[in-house]
Order: sequence, then structure tokens, then C-alpha cells
Amino acid sequence: ILEELKLYTQYIPDLSNDLPQQDSTSFEPISNIEPEPEVVATVENFSDSADWAVLGQSVQQDRQYISSTQVNRNFDADLLDIFLEEAEELLEGIDTDLNIWVGEQENFAALNNLMRYLHTLKGGANMVQATYLGLIAHELESIYERLIQKQLVATSDLIDFIRLVQDDLADRLQIMREQQLDYAAPYTINALKRAGQNSNFQPLPVVEAFDTESEVFSEQEVISEVIIDEIPVELEPALAELETHHDQVFDTAVTELATPVEVITSVTSQENEVAADEQDIEAVVEQTFLEEATELLEMAESLLKQWFEQRTNRSILLQLQRAVHSLKGGARMVGLEAVQAIAYQLENAFEQFALHHFNSNIYDHLLESAIAWLKDAIFNHNYQHFDGLQQSLENIQFFETTIQIPSKLTRADLFSSEPVMTFIQGDGTEPPPMMGAWEQTERLDQNNEMIRVSADLIEKMIDLSGENSINRSRIEMDLSQFSHTLVEMELAIQRLADQLRRMEGELETQIIAKHGIEHSRYTDFDPLEMDQYSSLNQLSKSLAESASDLVDFKNTLSDKIRDTESLLLQQSRIQAEIQEGLMRTRLVPFSRLLPRLQRIVRQTSTALNRPAELFVNNTEGELDRNILERLVTPLEHMLRNAIDHGLEDRAQRQQANKPETGRIELNIQRQGTDVVVVFSDDGQGIDVEKVRQKAFLAGLIKPEQDLEQQDILQLIFHPGLSTAEQVTQISGRGVGLDVVQSDIKSLGGHVSVESVYGQGTTFTIRVPTTVAVSDALMVKVADQQFAIPLAQIDRIIRV
Repeated sequence: ILEELKLYTQYIPDLSNDLPQQDSTSFEPISNIEPEPEVVATVENFSDSADWAVLGQSVQQDRQYISSTQVNRNFDADLLDIFLEEAEELLEGIDTDLNIWVGEQENFAALNNLMRYLHTLKGGANMVQATYLGLIAHELESIYERLIQKQLVATSDLIDFIRLVQDDLADRLQIMREQQLDYAAPYTINALKRAGQNSNFQPLPVVEAFDTESEVFSEQEVISEVIIDEIPVELEPALAELETHHDQVFDTAVTELATPVEVITSVTSQENEVAADEQDIEAVVEQTFLEEATELLEMAESLLKQWFEQRTNRSILLQLQRAVHSLKGGARMVGLEAVQAIAYQLENAFEQFALHHFNSNIYDHLLESAIAWLKDAIFNHNYQHFDGLQQSLENIQFFETTIQIPSKLTRADLFSSEPVMTFIQGDGTEPPPMMGAWEQTERLDQNNEMIRVSADLIEKMIDLSGENSINRSRIEMDLSQFSHTLVEMELAIQRLADQLRRMEGELETQIIAKHGIEHSRYTDFDPLEMDQYSSLNQLSKSLAESASDLVDFKNTLSDKIRDTESLLLQQSRIQAEIQEGLMRTRLVPFSRLLPRLQRIVRQTSTALNRPAELFVNNTEGELDRNILERLVTPLEHMLRNAIDHGLEDRAQRQQANKPETGRIELNIQRQGTDVVVVFSDDGQGIDVEKVRQKAFLAGLIKPEQDLEQQDILQLIFHPGLSTAEQVTQISGRGVGLDVVQSDIKSLGGHVSVESVYGQGTTFTIRVPTTVAVSDALMVKVADQQFAIPLAQIDRIIRV
């Protein structure tokens, strides 16, 4: 009977070629098949925290390859410098967008940014032959891609694992910077692949389509009825016997067909899932293109109107060219060939307009219609008049015309495939303008554009600006002294004039007296005779005239000094603006330190098994780049000390009724020209008596000394003093806080500490905003001059 039953199967399509070969002995009857347990991965389920811990530990195992032969060392020095510089910026962006996404997991823009950053990092790593680093970036990029496609569940374990891998990327880049090597990463790559299998797929259906045996064979009976109608007469005896024993036959058939049905259902489900994934990807790409197209078309319309009003501004044409170029690329990505073709023609038109200085308005309506057609085609899928519009754009003549046509083109002319315009070109007798209409060109707003400038060049410019400011101040001081000298000169001239008048009076008196004596002797003498005016009298008159000339010279010099002071005042204002602009180039936001500080907290808390979280407030404040870089080391030491010495372990925190996760806070404040960083934790605080004992054993204090608590707390900054019971790789040598104080003092700042035992510790760091040029008050005492910073002066009182 079974042999004859096989004849019936010839009427059923052969599925053996499409199914995987399996051992028939492994098949179980359908009645014994139990539903498969729900799984979320094709290999393993990594939802258990223990499995995630194993994955995290496996990342650290790659460190053994640093001293092995599985490393890349042959790097081009120039390319490596460029790559490391770009990689540092990429890591900052990765950390920033990761924090954004963790806080708002529906923010797919942040995930797209993370993918782009890692894709760029992967390309740069492969460019410098850092293949292991590139593989890690590729696998991490794949995880973000699966998160975007919602094929992964963003659990807290997965987020912690991603942070761990990104910390490992930062460490690898630091090793590349210091040792110029890229070591193998088999454990990290394998862990990333395993983590990427933690999908949110539902278990593959096995027999969901057939709930009971009766349902299975309700369809089979229909098929058998059709087949039986076509059975030859010769098979009727066998058919009769088959009907007699149909239960046994069908039970055997069910057993043999159960697994093929299961495999068919599984393959179909997998194909449906793949198709659904592809549809999701296409939907995301299309939605992204529509959002970009909206912005690009709005920008194109605005720029086109600007160009109609400022046809000599080539920068607008270049912006239009970039806009339609981006639109063309997006259309190619989503397969809109018609939109791509029109965008290409517009891009070519704008490029040629800029190249040939095209200023005519004859194509204004055509350009507006092309932008409108693009909008209608993208959002409404209306592709009418495509051929005519494309031909009209191709027929644009890119040479300057001598006429302006104010009338608009008709629709028939616009979409006609034949050119309908008659152009008149100049005869070349009139030379082109040498300067052009430069007075009508407005400056392009390029606030969003950035350039890369060497930090050394910026430092040199700031130093030169500072020297220029100092020289200007010296000139002002010299002018002030010169003005004082002119005042003294004026007083001297007045004294000279007074002396000359007195001398003239004495001379006149002597002449009159002498004339009286002679008159008594010579009655016929005339007093007006010239012999009365001696050479001495003439000399006094000349001196009086010279004194008057000196007064004129003094007035002229005073006018020149006032003019010079006015110019110096203007130069001072310009210099102040230049100085302020250059100083702003040195200022960077404090938020740049956050990824690094958060990485230190994660690594230290993981190593000590003490959960801790860093909270930072007012990160918008800006600091001098040099100061910020030199603050990194003190803050790292303080973070390690806070976790190692300040925060309690889990059991102690539970006994103290504190949250299991320790809290570390950073508050950044601006006070005058200083930046105040308040660093606090909610740990156990500092044991003052223990510090006193350690200081006594170190010989820093004497037993009879009665010190205030604040004075005792300041002793923790002494080198070699530590309250730790044992020395670890993290802390315990008494060096950390000594480094903190010395680094802060070298910046011109100071640090203080306050602590309440059992509640926590607070460090207050005060540093200047910048270490460049600072305003100061010049004070002279005896023969010495002192400069007192204005920021440290509260008030000035005349005594």
C-alpha cells in the first residue's frame, strides 16, 4: 500500500531541492512535537547579566596581544598624525551622541550620527593600515545599524557593553599615539558579533499553521479527492485496501511529512522577516531623503530669489549648485531617476552660470518651474512634462546676453523641446570691466563654515597680540610723560617771560635815571635819540620774542599729543576686539572633558566593583584650552580617589541607608575672571583623626599642636601622605592629591577641601579663565614696580 501511495506523491511538487537535507530518523511524530522555547538570538541568548559580564571581560583579554607579533606597526607618520587628530574629534562626537541616545532611545538621528562617526573611523583606520581598529569600528557600526532597524533590543546591558567597547577604542587610539601599534582584537570582535545576535526577533514558527491533526488533513483530504478522481482503474483494488487502512497509512505519512512541513514554514518565515527588514530599511532611507529634500528645496527656492536680486553674487550660485548636488545624490539613493536627471541639469546650469558670469533674467521662470517640478515629483510622484523640462534645461545657452526680457515664458514654450529664444551676443568691441560690480556684492554669511588652524599658529598670534598690547601701553605711558613734560615746559616759559619783563623794567629804570643825570648837564639832549637803546635792550626784546615762539611750539606739540592719544584710543579698541577674538579661539567648553571623565568613572568603578555615576552641571562654561588640558590630570586623580577612598562598597552603603550607586558631582561656576569647579561625592568622607595620626607618623605635626579641622584637612595634599590601608594600582601612594595641588598652583589657582565624616567630601578648585594677557594695575613702590591683576582688586582707597 505504501508503494502505491508513493505514486500519489508524484502529483505533489518536489520540494526536496529547496529544503536542507536532514536525517529522517530524527523526525518525531507531530503529536509529540512540543513548542520551541522563545529565543531572541540565532545562536545564544545573551539576556543574562552573567553572559554580558563574560562578554565585557573578553574585551580586556585582547591586551595580551600588545606584546605579541599580531600587531600592525608600519604606519606612515604623516597619515597617522592626521588620523589620530581626526579620531580624537570622532571619539568626542561618539561619546556625545551616545549620551544623547541613551537619554532618548527613540532619537534615531543620534544613532545615524554614531554610524557615520564609526564609518569614518573605520575608513581612516584602514587608510593607515590599522586593520584591527577598523574591524572593531565595523562591528560596532553593525550593532548601531541593527539598533536603527530595530533588530536589537537596547537593554542596559547592551548599552554598558557598547560603552566598554568605545572605551577600548579610546585606549587603543592612545596606544597608537604613544607606541605606534595596532594590536589584534579577536576577543573583542567575537564579543561584538555575539552581542549583535541579541535580536528582538520572535521565535521561528514551527507548527503554528497546523494546530491539530484534523486541521492538517482537512486540506490533505481535499487534495486526495482531486487525485483519486484521476486514478486509473488498475489501482482501484489498492485504493480499496488503502481506504480500509487509511488511519495507519496517514499516521505514517504524517510522521514523514511533519519535518518537511516544519522546514518549509521556517524558511518561509525567515524569508518574510528578511523582506520585512528590507522594507524597514527602505522606509528609513526614503523618510530620510524626504526630510533632506524638504530642507534642500526650501534652501534652493530662497537662494534662487536671492540670485534674482543679486545676479553678480557668484557665491549664491555655488550654494545652489551644492544644494541640487545633494538632492541629486539623495534621489539616486532612493531610485528616483527622473528627479536625479533634472537635479543634474540644474547643477550643470548653476555651475555654468557662475563660470560665464551669466546675469540675464531670461531663464528665471524656467529655473523656478524646475524647482517646482522637483518638489511635485518628489512629494506627489508627478513626473509630467519631464522630457520637455529636461530638454529645455539642456538647451540653455550659457553666454551673456545683451537684452533683458521681462515677459514670462508660456507653458508651451517652457516645455518645448526646441529652443525658442533668439540670443544677441556682443561684438567684442567693448572691453570687459576690470573690477566688475564689486560694490554690489554682499559678503556671504559663512558663520557655519570652519577652518582648521594650527594651535601653534593661534598661540603665536595671541602672543604677538599681547606684545602689541604691551607696546601700546608703553606708548601711552610715554605720551603721558611727554604731556607732563610739556606742562613743565609751559611753566618754564612763563617763568622766562616774567624774568624778561622784569629785566626790561630794570633796564628802562636805569636808562631813565641815567638820562636825568645827563639832562642836568646837557640841556640840549633829546631822550628819544637812539643811543638810549643799547645792545642789551635789543637782546632782551629778542629773548621775549623767542619765549613767545616757544609757547607756540608747546601748543603745537600739545595738539599733536591729543591727536596721537585719540589714535591710540581707537587702536586700543581695535586691539581689544582682536585680543578678544583670539582669546575666544582658545576657549573650549568644559563638556569636552565629560566623555573622558565618564570613562574614568566607569573603568575605576568596574575595577573596584563599586557602582558610581558622575553628574556634571553647567557644562556650557568655557575655559582656556591649555587650562582645560592641564585640569584633566587633577580631575582624574580626584575621581579615582573619590571611588577608591570616598565611596563605600555595596554592603557599607546599604548599612548607611545610601543608594547602591555612588554619586559624584561636578559643578562649574564662573566668578569674575575665574572658573570655580566644585567636586563632591556622597561617600564616607575624610576621617580627620586618621589624617592627624598619619601626619604625626610622617613628622608633619607635633603632638602638642592644636590644629583646626580645616588645617588638618589641608595636610592630605602633602606628598606621600595617604590614609589608604594598602597600595593598589589605582591609588594609595599619597601622590594623587599632591599632583592635584601642584598642577592647580601652576595654573595660578588654588584648591580647598571640606568634609563631613559619613556624608561626603567637597573639593573646590579655582583657576583663571585664561593664562594669556590679563589686565593689571601698575603700582610703583620706591624703585620697584608691581602689576596687580584687576580681577583680584576689590577696591582702591586713597589714603
